[in-house]
Amino acid sequence: MNTKIKFLSLFILSILYTSCKAQQKQEVKNLYKHYKTIDSLISNCHNIGVFNGNAIVSVKDTTVYNKSFGYTDGSGSEKIDDSSIYSIGSIAKEFNAISIMILAEKQLLDINDSIYKFNLGLPEWSKQLKIKHLLSYSSGLPGIDYENSHHNENVYNRLKSLQKLDFEPGTGYNYNNNSIFLQRLIIEKVSGQKFEDFVTENIIKPLELKSAVFDPDPSNKHLVKAFNNENQNDKSERSPITGWIYISNNDLHKYLISLHRGKIISKESLFVLAHTNFQGKQSSLGRCELKDNQVITHYHQGSSYNYEALIYSNSTLGLSITMTTNNKNFKLGEIAGAIENIIQDKPFEMPKKSVYLTIREKCYDNVDEGIRYYYELKNQFPDDYNFSNPSELARVGYKLIEKNQIKDAIKIFKLLAKEFPKEPYAYDSLGEAYFRDKQFDLALSNYKKAIALGGTKGNAKKMVGKIEKVKNK
Repeated sequence: MNTKIKFLSLFILSILYTSCKAQQKQEVKNLYKHYKTIDSLISNCHNIGVFNGNAIVSVKDTTVYNKSFGYTDGSGSEKIDDSSIYSIGSIAKEFNAISIMILAEKQLLDINDSIYKFNLGLPEWSKQLKIKHLLSYSSGLPGIDYENSHHNENVYNRLKSLQKLDFEPGTGYNYNNNSIFLQRLIIEKVSGQKFEDFVTENIIKPLELKSAVFDPDPSNKHLVKAFNNENQNDKSERSPITGWIYISNNDLHKYLISLHRGKIISKESLFVLAHTNFQGKQSSLGRCELKDNQVITHYHQGSSYNYEALIYSNSTLGLSITMTTNNKNFKLGEIAGAIENIIQDKPFEMPKKSVYLTIREKCYDNVDEGIRYYYELKNQFPDDYNFSNPSELARVGYKLIEKNQIKDAIKIFKLLAKEFPKEPYAYDSLGEAYFRDKQFDLALSNYKKAIALGGTKGNAKKMVGKIEKVKNK
């Protein structure tokens, strides 16, 4: 190599080295800046009482943020730490869905198999019901009768005595835990193992999720107790079906990253679980954005009593977020959205206290008192509560419908329409409440108002036709 070429090569290497070092310094600077902003965000959420738990944020292979806030129960006597374990609610359903795909990859079952094939002792309807219908919540199975079901045997016996499905499998959507129960039963039938043992052997141990435990005893020293915003601990209550995983946020984060790196199931199997034929509805992995047979984003929120957890993955940004809390405030989604903006150096909004959680108990007892309390909060604390989100009041109204307090729900939806006069869903909701109360003229006028404001994805139009048929009888 002549002297000129050698000098030029050294010069280029020097520039590349200097450029690389400068880039590394900038990346470290960005990470520190993001850490400070995320910490300010979550610290503020903790200080105003909407986050108590663990949060982890990683970008590509680097942990940007990992911190614990608050206490293990409502007494405030012991602080949460990295070893604290939580119920993760519906996120736990991913473990049975993934187990199904592990068995499929081993060619021990096919998701197009009829569940009749597995000799579960179920009626004739099991012949038309396929595993893929269980995974996509399109089975036609009714929900579990929680009032009369207290353990696996009750749930199983009710399924064996079920005469018919609510709809033909694949033609409708019904998110319920009977689908989860049957998935776990099939896993046991095919593998010859208890569901918990299969998950432990195929997911927990390979990923070294050392904190993970199924249906833990309340005396477990790492189990945090869930509590409400009055610092009252939840009563110890159990699901009628077993197999629910509790886990630390550190291990939940490890699980999320491993899943998207193909360490548990293939990318093809992941896509199958993330796909849904029902727009706006959840898949086995919650809500996912798909493109070119790839999972671009994976968002799953789970809750049980006052436990709440969230996992979020964005492959484009290389971003992974997990959060766990034992003081549910329905703010994890807002916090995750703010974090995603922070990582991209975009503006973000600070989450605020939930109107729904604050006024709901008063509304259940006396809706007029609840509405007065709403206005009191709005006058005295306009910047502390989320008064700009119509779903806060809508949640109260639909909870009243669930409790069969229809006339009270009407009052809340009238308040919703007054507060958000240009929101079509406000009138759609009010129309539904009037319809349930058999006030068909008022229902009709509100559904028509919803249509005039842009409609509600066809629901208002559909209900107008239904009411007109009722009136013409």
